[in-house]
Amino acid sequence: MKQLLLVTFAILLLSQTARSETQISLITCDKGDPSYATFGHTAIRVIDSEKKTDLVYNFGIFQFNTPNFVYKFVKGKLNYRLGVHETALFMRMYEHENRTVWEQQLHIDPVITDKIIDTLNYLYLPENRNYLYHFLEKNCTTEARDIIFNMLPDEYKPKIHPTDSTYRDILNQYLTHKKWTQAVINIIMGANIDRPINSYEAMALPTTLMNGITRINNQRRGIIGSTTVIHQGKASTQTFKWWSPLVAFILLALAWIAVRKPIFSYAIWLPIGLIGLLIPALWIISDHVELQNNWNILWINPLYLAIIIAGIRRKVKLQQKLAGIVGISTLISVALHLTGFQHIHYSLWPLLIVLFLTCVNIYYIHWQKGITS
Repeated sequence: MKQLLLVTFAILLLSQTARSETQISLITCDKGDPSYATFGHTAIRVIDSEKKTDLVYNFGIFQFNTPNFVYKFVKGKLNYRLGVHETALFMRMYEHENRTVWEQQLHIDPVITDKIIDTLNYLYLPENRNYLYHFLEKNCTTEARDIIFNMLPDEYKPKIHPTDSTYRDILNQYLTHKKWTQAVINIIMGANIDRPINSYEAMALPTTLMNGITRINNQRRGIIGSTTVIHQGKASTQTFKWWSPLVAFILLALAWIAVRKPIFSYAIWLPIGLIGLLIPALWIISDHVELQNNWNILWINPLYLAIIIAGIRRKVKLQQKLAGIVGISTLISVALHLTGFQHIHYSLWPLLIVLFLTCVNIYYIHWQKGITS
C-alpha cells in the first residue's frame, strides 16, 4: 500500500511539473504596409516541454479565393478560421516583412493553462474552427482576448470601467501612418463607432490588447512573466507625406474658389454622389454594425447626382431646390458632429466646406437669375 501511494504521489508530482512547464504567451505583431496588415495581428503561443511542441494558435486565417470574397466580407458573412502553425513557420512572414513581434508570457495557474489549451484545441476541431469575422466585435484579437480573460481567476480579470474613447478614436490612432485609409474608414463607418466604449472593449485591436494586459500586470503584479521582442522590425521612419486627404481637399477648395464654374462643381459632385449611393447600400446589406447608422450620407449625398441631372436638363427651379436641401442636410451633419453623435474627421472638413459652398453658389446663382428675370 505504501509503495502504491508513493508511486501515485510520484506520478501526480511529475504530471504537475510537466504541466507547469507548459507556457502560454500572447503574441502581438506590429502593423504593416499590406492592407491585410493595417491593424497588426494577435495570436496565442503554446510551448509544451513534455511534448516538445512550440505552436501558435492563429485566429486570422482567411482565403482570398473564397467565392464572392468582397461581397461576403462587406456583408459580414466571410468565414475566418483558427489555424495552428509551428512558431518558426508563423514568424517567417513577419521576419520577411520586417515587422516587430512582441511576446508576453502569461504566468497563470497550470490548471487554467490546461483549460486554455483545451479550449484552443476544442476550437481547432474541424466543426468549430470557422467563425464569422466582424471588424471590432469578433476578430483575431477579440478571440484571443476572450479566451484568456474568460479563464483567468477573478483577481486577474480586468476591472471593466468606462473610458473617454470611442472605437473611432482607436481606429484613427492606428491609422496615422495611412492617411487615405483613415479618411475612407471615417467616411464608410457610421455613428455606431462613436459611442463611448469600456476598457474591455478597447482591447479589440492587437496593441490595445497588449497594452491592456501590461496595465493589468502593473496593477496586479504577476500575470506577465516577461515581455520580450522576439523579432525587431525596421525602425519606423515617420516621414511627412504631404499628399494627404487634408492637403488634397484644401487644394480642391482653393481651386473651386478660384474658378467657381458650374462645370467644376459638377466634376466634384459626380464622385461624391456615387459614394453617396454606396453609403446606404453598405448600411442596408451589411451585418457589420460599424457600417450602419452612417449619417455621413447627409453631406456625402446621393442627391448631388440629381442636381447634376437637373442642371443638364435645365430644370432650374428643381436644381435650386435640390441644392437647398443638400445644403441644409450638410448643416445638420455639422450639428451631429458638434453634439458628438457622429464624428467627422478633421481631414474631411475642407471637402465638406467646399461641397456646402457649391450648394450655396448654385442656389444663389438661380436666386439672382430669378430676381433679374
